[in-house]
Parts: sequence; C-alpha cells; structure tokens
Amino acid sequence: MSVINSSAAEPESAPGIFLSADGLAQAAQGTWLNRPAQSWLAGVSTDSRGEIADRAFFALRGPRFDGHDHVAAACAAGAAVVVVARPCAVPTGAGVLLVENPQRALVDTARVWRERLLAHVTAITGSAGKTTTRRLIAAALASQRRVHASPKSFNNEIGLALTILSCPREAEELVLELGTNHPGEIAMLAQLARPHTAVVTSIGRVHLSGLGSLAGVAQEKAALLAALNREAHGFADGQSPELAAAVATGGIRARIHWLRSDRISKRCPDATGQTFEAVVDGVAVTVRTRLYGEHNARNALTALRVALHRGIGRDDALRGIAAVEAVEGRLAPQMAGSILVVNDSYNANPESVLAAIAALGEIAPSARRRVVCLGDMLELGEQGPQLHAAVGRRVAAALRDGELSAAHFIGELSVHGAQECVRAGMAARVTHSAQLESECLTALEAALLPGDAVLIKASRGSALERLIPAIERAGSAAAA
Repeated sequence: MSVINSSAAEPESAPGIFLSADGLAQAAQGTWLNRPAQSWLAGVSTDSRGEIADRAFFALRGPRFDGHDHVAAACAAGAAVVVVARPCAVPTGAGVLLVENPQRALVDTARVWRERLLAHVTAITGSAGKTTTRRLIAAALASQRRVHASPKSFNNEIGLALTILSCPREAEELVLELGTNHPGEIAMLAQLARPHTAVVTSIGRVHLSGLGSLAGVAQEKAALLAALNREAHGFADGQSPELAAAVATGGIRARIHWLRSDRISKRCPDATGQTFEAVVDGVAVTVRTRLYGEHNARNALTALRVALHRGIGRDDALRGIAAVEAVEGRLAPQMAGSILVVNDSYNANPESVLAAIAALGEIAPSARRRVVCLGDMLELGEQGPQLHAAVGRRVAAALRDGELSAAHFIGELSVHGAQECVRAGMAARVTHSAQLESECLTALEAALLPGDAVLIKASRGSALERLIPAIERAGSAAAA
C-alpha cells in the first residue's frame, strides 16, 4: 500500500496544500507574537527530529517532556511556525503563534482540516485486531483508490489529530484507528474523525480498570457506531452478546453488518500464512493472507467486506489483503539462529493471548518444542489476578496435551498463571520470574534448545521484547 503524504512545495504552487499561516492561527485560536515570513505551510509536526521544513511545530507538553525545549531545534530544521504556550525566542522569519494549550490547538486544527477533506472516512476500533484490520482495509482500498491511513497505532487524540492533519486533500479514502481506556474517549475521538463507515473488530477483557466490565467495553466501543448517521454502515463483532446489547439500546441509526467467524471455512495454514474460504454477499471467495491465526482470518474477512462495501473490485481487494505482512510486535515470526521467535509483544489481553497460543501451532507445526514467554496483561483492574489465572489454566492444558512444551511467566501478575500450571501438575515445565532481570534472561537462554519456537506475548508496558537478545544468543550458540 502506498500512503499519500502531504509534502512541501515551491511557494508559488503551495497555496491549497495545507492551511495558510493565518488559517492555522484561526483554526488554533492563537495570537501571533511573530508573524512568519511565508504565508503558506506544508503541514504540521510535533517532533523536531522529523520532517518539519515549512511546517508548523506544535510544542506539546507531557509528564516527561516539553516541546518548548525543542523550539530552537525545530526552527533550525526549517519550521515555518512554532505553536507555543509561552513566548520563545526564534530566528528571524519564523512565526510564533501563542495558544493557551498546544495539544488542544492541534486537535482544533485537525477538526478544521477534517472539514476540508473530501475523503471517505473509515474508522476502526476494537479490543484486539484494530491495527491489523486497519492495515488490511487500507491495503484493500489502495488497490483502486488514493488512500491515507494512520501510519502506526496512532489511535489516541494526538495520534488521530496528526493522522488527519497529514491527510492530503486529494486522498479518496482515509482509514483511522481509534483506541480507548476510559469511558467517553471513543465518542470524543469519533467527533473528531466524523466517520462515514465504522468497524468494531472485537469485544474483549481489556482496559477493565477504566471500563469496568465486558458490558462497559462494549458500550464504549459502540459509541463509534453511534456516531454514524442513518445512511452509514457499521461492521461489528457478531460474536459479542455485550456489543449486541449495546447496539440494541444505544440509539444507533446506521445499518450494522455483523462479523462472525463461522463464515470462515477450510482454513489452511502454511509456511507463509493461511488460505481460507468464505461466502461474502452470497458469493464464495478464497482469501489469502500472510498473517497467521483464526483471528487474523477474521480480520482479513472484515477488510474484504469493508472494501466491497466501498466499491472495490473483489480481485483487487483480495490482492491488496494478500500483500499485507506481519509487523514487528504483532505475531511476527523471525529466525534467531536456530530458534524461531514469534514476537507478539505489542499488547495483550486474555483473548489475544489465547489466540496467539493457538496461532503458534500453525506458525511452527514442526518445531522441536513450542515455548511461550508470557508477561503481565495490564489495565485489568481488580480482575487482573483471576484473568491471569484463567490464562494459566489454558497454558496448563496446552502443556498437558503436548500443544506446548514449556512456559515462562514474567511479571508480578503472571505469578497467578504460573500457579495454575503448578496446580495442574506442570511445575517441571514452568518457570516464573517476578521481574525481567539478568537472572531471568540467563535462565531462559539456558533453557532453549535448537529448533525451538518461542512466542513472546505481553502488554506493551511489560516491554517483553527485551527477551529477544537472550533468545538470539541461545539460537546463535545452538546453531554454532
């Protein structure tokens, strides 16, 4: 998929590329302390190290950083305007726009730019699979259309604003990702995105510390569907009774298409992905994807249904879907010497952990041993211990049945999973480390054997990808 990007242009051809400097001031509700030498802008940035020439640099502030400390660097890199909450010294020719809150000014500017875009907007949320589904949908649409999409998991308010602001006016399709960890966030993001089509990939036990329960998760995700008008279409997890209840009681006016795994048949994993069959709009189709697992087959089918709804030809959509590869941290296989590492460390909840364990057998059916390294699943609130224990019971069953050969639990919450394996009589094949320290890394390195396949799965805050160097050392030593 090729993503369209706004880029700087010669001044005489620049008007219309993005907001003018005065248009930015109006959108951001700011006051000029220094007017810029040029009247046109190529876009916006929040990173003084990135592409910033001829752009407006927003000096965002957070708990551990302050963009005002990087204003000089932004100007040195060619920023035309800096948007700040306090006066800053800048070189001659650079503009200084004073606002009350740079983050709010960024969002307000994105709101204005969103009104000027002509693209059809598809917005995606869900407890799991939203990033993968966003990539699949964008690839399917890009087979026939000019597409702009979130470059990564830009699914909070700042990321969504930056994605919108980087969308060129000539884009025909804009594909956005929306995330949440507290009530009301999806509704707020949907007001900014103003989607024409919405997708809710799944409902799972995630962010329970903020959303409380599965019903709370479903209600929060359903807010994206509620943002659609009567003529719009929504695609929603048809296997969640909680989402069905939220839709039924949420005053949703759009037409809802329910997504179900039972429409997938003859799923055949192989060395480079999987193929499956499905019936879409009454027509039997064969879908090829380079992504593993039943959950990713479902994501691919969702992308196909959305692409067909948008008028993309079936064959073109299927080619786009087939070209999408796994990215680092999302069930991505890689060789570490003689050991296969399946890195799925970007995030985790109980449902996604179980899906990843199931997928490991498909990715490495002939591995000498299949080993899982599971870290803490975060933001589960009071239910954290019991949900880690439930994962532990699934791991114990997989160890008993030969689906897995060994399990390493890492983290304070993960002790509950390890304890369930011990209770099931699997103590000899299970280890637990409260923290990811040198002793843990040394023990893991010593425990691995040539030909092993190792799954790494945890929430992002656990940073379990730190295991990979130890696995690489083990794999290299075994290969030698």
